Amino acid sequence: SAPSPGSPVAGSSPSGGDPMEESAPAEVAMGSPPPGCEPNTGEEHVAGSSPSGGDVEESAAGEERNALKRRLFALWDTDKDGFLKKDELLLLARSTGFDGTAEEWEAEYPEMCAEKGCKPEEGLAEASVMALLDDESDTGCYFSDEELREIL
Repeated sequence: SAPSPGSPVAGSSPSGGDPMEESAPAEVAMGSPPPGCEPNTGEEHVAGSSPSGGDVEESAAGEERNALKRRLFALWDTDKDGFLKKDELLLLARSTGFDGTAEEWEAEYPEMCAEKGCKPEEGLAEASVMALLDDESDTGCYFSDEELREIL
C-alpha cells in the first residue's frame, strides 16, 4: 500500500534529504595541519553563508568552490588514484607555505596521516582533502576561493 501523506518513504530521510547524509557519522577531526598550514587569518568565512543571503547565489558559489577544490586536487593527485600520498601532499603543504626540507616532510607525513586517520601508503583521500580545504579550525587548512584560484 502507498504510504500515507506526510509519512517517510522507505529509503528516504525524515527531512526529505539524502538518507546517507543523516546516517553518516559526524566529520572526523582532521588532526593538525602540515607545518605552515594555518587557517586563513583574513575575513572569517562561515560555511553556508553569503553576503547577500541568497540561496541561488550560495548554491552557485558553493558549486564554483567545489569545482575549484576538485581542480586543485586533480593538479596535486599526479598519479590520478584519488589519494594524495607523501610527495603529492607535499605539493599542498608547499601551497600553504611549508618550506621545510624533504627530510622534515619525511618525518611529518606519517604523523599527519596518523592524525587524519589514513595509512601513509594510501595517502589522504579526496573527500578528506576537500574537507581540509574548508576547515577553518586549528586543525584545518582553509583556503578562500580567491586563494584557491591563485594556486591554480
